Amino acid sequence: MRRRSPSNVPKSVRALVVASLFGLNGLACDVVQGFKHAGDALFPSEKTYLDAPGYQLVGGGYRQLVLLTSSELFVLARSAQEDDDSLYSIRYAVPGPCMIPSVGRYWAGGSVDIGQAWIAYFHDGGSRGTLSFSDTGCHVSPLTLPDAELPYARVTPRDANGQLQTDRLLLLIRSEGRLLLVDPSSTDDPELLVDSADGLITGVGKANVNIVLSHGALVVFDQDWHYLTTFAEGVVTLAELGESVYFEDANGIQRATPTVRGGSVVVDTQLIAADGCDLSFLSSSRRWLGFFSPCDDKTLALYDESNQALSRPALTVEDPRALTLVPDPNGPSTPKPELDAVWAFFLRDIDYSAGTGTLVAHAPRGDELTLGYDAALERVSLDKSGDFGLALTEVDASAGTGTYVRWEPDGTTTPLASNVLRDGTGETWADVMIDWDGTSGTLAQVNYGTLYPLLEHVPRRDFGYQDVHQRQALFYGYDGQNGTLAIGEPACSPGTSHCERQYYAPVPVAEGVHHPDHAFLDAAAEFLPGIGFLDQYDEEHGTGRFQYRNLELGFTSIVSEGVSDFIFAGNGILYAVPYGEGAGIWLARAK
Repeated sequence: MRRRSPSNVPKSVRALVVASLFGLNGLACDVVQGFKHAGDALFPSEKTYLDAPGYQLVGGGYRQLVLLTSSELFVLARSAQEDDDSLYSIRYAVPGPCMIPSVGRYWAGGSVDIGQAWIAYFHDGGSRGTLSFSDTGCHVSPLTLPDAELPYARVTPRDANGQLQTDRLLLLIRSEGRLLLVDPSSTDDPELLVDSADGLITGVGKANVNIVLSHGALVVFDQDWHYLTTFAEGVVTLAELGESVYFEDANGIQRATPTVRGGSVVVDTQLIAADGCDLSFLSSSRRWLGFFSPCDDKTLALYDESNQALSRPALTVEDPRALTLVPDPNGPSTPKPELDAVWAFFLRDIDYSAGTGTLVAHAPRGDELTLGYDAALERVSLDKSGDFGLALTEVDASAGTGTYVRWEPDGTTTPLASNVLRDGTGETWADVMIDWDGTSGTLAQVNYGTLYPLLEHVPRRDFGYQDVHQRQALFYGYDGQNGTLAIGEPACSPGTSHCERQYYAPVPVAEGVHHPDHAFLDAAAEFLPGIGFLDQYDEEHGTGRFQYRNLELGFTSIVSEGVSDFIFAGNGILYAVPYGEGAGIWLARAK
């Protein structure tokens, strides 16, 4: 079920931390790796209806269910009692809960091959502190790590012959600034990779190397975290682009490309500009870089990775990191980062705390246009026709909203909408969220320069998602607690004459659905073609009526009352009833 991530259960994220000046941060809850095969082994494939209410897997007051896999399945759950901060582990095949005391925010992971899974956890809801470990049998390890963060990744080590040791699990963890490989099942000291990790990029290039920023240098490891080499000094900027990483250090702007030569992994470096500084990446679709060179003169330099050409255009900017280049739609089919072939957008009078400034456009014909003030550079765009563009100006940094405007090549601007969220919608069919009131807003498209509202009173997150068959769920009419759940049917976008663009028109499934307690039943794997949801929600107890809608047969059925959450589990749905005579964790199988 799509739920707000509580303070003690991190959302699942990819265990990759992009190196930057802001340090090394990351959270993960890797709890379903290899689950599909384990689930298939337990259940046959049937997809008609849920045998509700199913049977009780284990009795007791639980909520916040998480499914965890090793060679068998476990359910992790919290107590329904507010004063109980334990985490409960329940073996799926032979239900019988055990308790891990004093668990706050946690990460959990395992695999079918390992035959065991581990929980790494803090004792509070923070993202940093003393990190402890327990297996799914609630055997707490004597190992603890001070001033640590949750694991960034799982690592399967290799033996002396280079064979993967699939029965072992190592965790990549930063503790007291050190980057460690930790075996939670061992009492031995963790393996120290670097004594100060300030940034990390994993899986770089065809050689799949890992690069750690440490004490201003770049330390390189192979894919199994064996040390290879160290290079660079005084690195201040680092980012991956294609098969290479680009960085700025004491010797200027450089490129490093890992490759395999003579059976060994090597890193080739190339100096691009010895006098360069303030490295930036100028285009989301092109491998173009910008920086000052010479740095002292603040002369703008542009670098095209495709042909390794360096140019210094006659354009003055305050900061290359507040510059973006967009190819002129009416220009050459293979654009270059040259001023007569691109629109250059940049900020002046930059407010670094807000990330805004005066938005200026340098047109291919050479004139400069001021498009607005207190503008967000990341929201400026140019229509593929080249006849107009869009921008977000008058940004209120605290509210995260601004005014959406259409701008013309002659510099005139026309307001389209106010209280527009600075963040993107995350959906290709919805361009902006307008009329944001702090709780909900209206999804809108911009077609041929005209703004069209699509869906009103939409929450900020989890308002749209798809199942394995690309059915589209929509959620709207949100009042801060409940709203309408719908299935989206493709429809021609307003303002189009030949249906050259589409959006999703809502076909309601249920009203009064609690947000975000709704999810496709076949979101992760082939299963019953339906969508589940909680309605008639009791805010005091955090429970509601669990129903599902079969999207092929067209019926809605009640599974149970008093449900706090539900999750997909092989050929069934696990759900928690935290209170009452039926309190427990239940399984409703598909029949």
